[in-house]
Amino acid sequence: KAALNGSVPMKRLNDAVLRIVAAWYQLRQDNETAWPRKTLSSSATFSSWTDEEEYKLHPGSPGSEENGKINEYVPVRETEEGGNHDDLARKIAAEGIVMVKNDDNVLPIKPDGSGIQSSRAGQSFGKKFKIGIFGEDAFANPKGPNACEDRGCNEYTLGSGWGSGAADFPHLVAPFDALNSTFNHSAVEIT
Repeated sequence: KAALNGSVPMKRLNDAVLRIVAAWYQLRQDNETAWPRKTLSSSATFSSWTDEEEYKLHPGSPGSEENGKINEYVPVRETEEGGNHDDLARKIAAEGIVMVKNDDNVLPIKPDGSGIQSSRAGQSFGKKFKIGIFGEDAFANPKGPNACEDRGCNEYTLGSGWGSGAADFPHLVAPFDALNSTFNHSAVEIT
């Protein structure tokens, strides 16, 4: 918008573009042997401002009413190169697991709460085993995983940061929901 209405000098714009293009050439991204062009139809496009496939090409720019393709939907869950998003996401999650100290062999907790060998576990015959889940990030947003525009909020379970790289979640499982669906509620009480 600033470039189109003239509030940013062309000299400044050229300087910024030169810096970006120089890095592109320095990393040899113009080498089509190293970086072959693979497109589904034309080129992938992305607008974080709307989910529409076609919309204004320059929204907010005075006098610009030109429409065109602004979102090309590219399947990313399974790629033609053989990549599998689900397998990769599981691998990354497994590698990012936080280890906890297992005092008195409390872990693992079985779905029915049995097997606890800790004197501090508070489990006595006939009573439910209690598990407390704390923190806002443990719970799903009641408005859905895509409730905040561009995922730009800091409430409930956050599956990613926000901004121009944010995308809609096909599904998002909050920690509370995962634990709640695992435990036998006749033996385990989740609070």
